[in-house]
Amino acid sequence: MYILLDACQHPGILRIIYFGSLLLDIVFTLVPIGLIVILMIDFSKAVIGGDEKAVKSTKIVGKRIIYAMIVFCIPWIVEVFMSLMDSVGFSVNYQECLSNAKSGDFSYFDSLLEKEEKNDNTNDNKITYENAGTKVIASGLITVLNGQLGNNNNDKKYGFSTDAWCEQFATWSLKQVTVSGQTLYQYLNTYGPIDDNMASGMWPVFKSNKNSNVTFEYSKAYGGNYTPKAGDIIWYQWKGSSCRGSNGKWDKVTKCVDHVGIVTSSDSNYVYTIEGNTGDPGLVRKRERVIDSDEIIAYGSWYK
Repeated sequence: MYILLDACQHPGILRIIYFGSLLLDIVFTLVPIGLIVILMIDFSKAVIGGDEKAVKSTKIVGKRIIYAMIVFCIPWIVEVFMSLMDSVGFSVNYQECLSNAKSGDFSYFDSLLEKEEKNDNTNDNKITYENAGTKVIASGLITVLNGQLGNNNNDKKYGFSTDAWCEQFATWSLKQVTVSGQTLYQYLNTYGPIDDNMASGMWPVFKSNKNSNVTFEYSKAYGGNYTPKAGDIIWYQWKGSSCRGSNGKWDKVTKCVDHVGIVTSSDSNYVYTIEGNTGDPGLVRKRERVIDSDEIIAYGSWYK
């Protein structure tokens, strides 16, 4: 858990202050009682012991009174410390913190933090550009993807499905990057319908031929000579898939996909991706695929 709220509204901090104030209340109650008892004992010893004992007891009593005064000065010391913090730009309203803590209503502040975390979670890694080149935009998309590594979809963050959500993750990622008031998802959606719940859900966009920069590219295994680049959509058919024909290959026509991801980079041997619902258990993970594998069937490119 991290501090998203003002310090005086954060339930973790308030609980510490609450128990600290309880401890001080106990100390403030016991110190006077203890001091009175000890002074009575010291006084009795002095009376019984004579002048020499009286002098010694007086010194001890003086020290104990000083210690007690220091204890009672703790609130003032804290207030001075907070004032110093405020003077250097770290503003914390000590009295407000103390008041909130002593209210004991931690459920209210827990709900505030939960709400704040949910709001933060819906905006995590959102990237906005007013004007930017396509490579910069693609780099922003990769930043979004990297920020999701290790996540599952148990909280349905990416979509309603918790067992088949690779397409939902891909389209969710496109929705996090905004250029001139339009998300990448909205931009692509203008060239064809997108189905967030099918691995082949973006095919109509890239096969529409409505924009020469938005293209469907066959993989090397299926006769293409395209070099995948950051931000491209990548589609797979696994060996033995029902998507494949009797010869065990894709017919290059049938719209049938087992899995989808987004390319981060490639070289002559491998294509590197980040994909949702991959591995066991299904998480957002980085993948390294042999670039001429026939399990990679095509790419969707949205910029040159």
